[in-house]
Amino acid sequence: MNSGETLPERPAQPTSPRAGLETLKIDAAKACLGKALDALFKAQEHLNTAADQGGEGVSKVIDGINQQLRGLQREVSQVVYRLGKGT
Repeated sequence: MNSGETLPERPAQPTSPRAGLETLKIDAAKACLGKALDALFKAQEHLNTAADQGGEGVSKVIDGINQQLRGLQREVSQVVYRLGKGT
C-alpha cells in the first residue's frame, strides 16, 4: 500500500443507546464483582491469620469457613467470566 492510499472504510455498525447502556451496566457489574472478589481474598487472608494465632479449635472452625469462602470465590469468578463472555 502506498502512503497516498487510504484504507477502505468499515461499514458503520449501528449501536442502539440501549446496547451501549447494557455494556456500561455489564462493565460496572464486572468492576463491582472484581472488588467483591478482592475482598473475599482479603477476608481469607485475615481468616488464615486468625487461624495461625488461635488454638486448634479456632483453626478447625476457620477451615470450615475457608471452604465456604473458596466456594464463593469460585462462584463470583464464574459470574465475572460469564459476563465477559456475554452469556
